[in-house]
Amino acid sequence: MRELKELALMINLGELKTTTNNLLAFQSDSKLAMLYSGIVDGLYDTDQTAMNNLYPTNASSSGYRKLKSTLKKRLKDAILLFDERKQPFTDYQKAYYQCHKDWVVVKILLGKNAREAAVDIALSLLRKAQKYEFTDLVMDMASVLRLHYGARMGDSEKFKEYHKILQKYQDQFIKEENAQHAYIELILYYVNNRSPKEEQHEQARIAAKKIKPAFEKYGGRQIELYYYLVKLMEYTTVYQYDKALDVCEKAIHCFENKPYSAPVPLQIFYYQQLVCYIQLCQFDKGQEVVEKCFALVNDGSFNYFKFHELYFLLTMHAGNYSEAVLTFEKATNHQRFQFLPAGVREVWRIYHAYLYYLHIVGQIPEMPQLGASSKNFKLSRFINELPIFSKDKSGFNASVLIIQTLILIAEKRYEDTISRFDSTKQYCYRYLKSEYTRRSYLFVKMLLKVQQIGFDKPQIEQKTKKLLKELKSIPIEVSQQAIEIEIIPFELLWQYLLNSLD
Repeated sequence: MRELKELALMINLGELKTTTNNLLAFQSDSKLAMLYSGIVDGLYDTDQTAMNNLYPTNASSSGYRKLKSTLKKRLKDAILLFDERKQPFTDYQKAYYQCHKDWVVVKILLGKNAREAAVDIALSLLRKAQKYEFTDLVMDMASVLRLHYGARMGDSEKFKEYHKILQKYQDQFIKEENAQHAYIELILYYVNNRSPKEEQHEQARIAAKKIKPAFEKYGGRQIELYYYLVKLMEYTTVYQYDKALDVCEKAIHCFENKPYSAPVPLQIFYYQQLVCYIQLCQFDKGQEVVEKCFALVNDGSFNYFKFHELYFLLTMHAGNYSEAVLTFEKATNHQRFQFLPAGVREVWRIYHAYLYYLHIVGQIPEMPQLGASSKNFKLSRFINELPIFSKDKSGFNASVLIIQTLILIAEKRYEDTISRFDSTKQYCYRYLKSEYTRRSYLFVKMLLKVQQIGFDKPQIEQKTKKLLKELKSIPIEVSQQAIEIEIIPFELLWQYLLNSLD
């Protein structure tokens, strides 16, 4: 159902009714229309719900399976009729869609032996693909033209021309694939894990050195993109954010000077700029970058949610909680939120817990809901909904452990807090002893003091003086801790905790 729902949300029903292809049109009172509208309106979240509603007297699911298959086929056909000219796309995006549709047309024409028409489109497509740096399409069209002018027309000059283009882009394509592979090997570890990993720095340095010759020889969108991404990881893995900012500026300059608009690479490096500014506590500069980010990003895209995720962190660190709530609600209430990878949705669940804490300590007036859910926040349910980051012991799991303890204290559930003392202590010494988690280590030690002393505020303030002083001596901007782990600065959280003990 998830795949069909995603397809349905991409297609406008009005466009289906006005399409020139009658095979895509369906009557408004038909079961096909009912299934489509039920999915789009959120009435059918599961196949069972849809089947029970559409076939209430039929125990067999064969009719529903056939209906679902028909709708899926028609929606796929509708995507091929998508008119990018009617959308507010950049020239690059329009070229991407048009070129790939032309590629399909060329393949179909060749299959039907309409070679003259196919070659005419292939010539135009080749030029456009070269302009917009679609390496795979350049190779494919050069191959089509080489075969046509060599084996069909016997034109040796044309054959040599397209053979030379094919060879050049084949070599470039291999270099692009190698650059992408190097980046994926680096980023793979961080997709569902925020723990630091020292060897990633050396791996990134070696990868950047390997990619550099191709970067200097060919350039091109893909190689440039992955080269700068790997260079970024070379510095961010050791928290050298000043050097990372320099990489971002070079990358932004590179993609701003393309002969076409390049919104996606620019989004990526503005995003990384924002990470650096948050880490360096330069919130005003970060706010300027946010405005550039949202001007580029497509509504509902993966990057749309990643920008909101980072903007949420910016507002939390800046203490702008009302804006944080608006950002949270805008992201989690979006109709495409449900299609995000599980790890990304878990991040927002963790953010939800921190907003809940701000609510119960009086920092925000109303508690926002997570997505369309109307359920109140429950600590036990929150823990059970984090299967991925519960394994990230020295990364996001530290944020989870901290917020659990803070919520228990704020709710005066002191016995529950004390019962967790031994496991919290063991966790602290086992997973937070690294230099990259020093701030988390100190803050958890302070929480342990609260449990150990017995929630007596004057004694707590006295017994945690040294720990608090050391925490303040390692401010976020000079610490080596990943920014995502400290959702609210620990100094502020500590003040909220003390206030909750009054």
